Amino acid sequence: MAVIKINGNEYGIKFNLRAAKVYRELTGEDITQMSGVTGIAEFVYSCIVAYHKSEKTEIKITLDDVFDGLDITAANEAVLSLMPKPTGE
Repeated sequence: MAVIKINGNEYGIKFNLRAAKVYRELTGEDITQMSGVTGIAEFVYSCIVAYHKSEKTEIKITLDDVFDGLDITAANEAVLSLMPKPTGE
């Protein structure tokens, strides 16, 4: 499970179709149009929501919590951990 730490708490994250759907609902844009630090925060929140929906667990963080407590370096590492690993290099 990929995780991200925000305000001292760890949250599972998952990138799937639900994350893309949540991102579109939040921003009105496709995830391929994501840009800037606010886009990163919205993407991270979308991945948190996707994880908790797939696990059928309560979401205990808000988008505002993510905006207030997200460390951009940690977000970058978490997002990279969700990307497929290259094979056969």
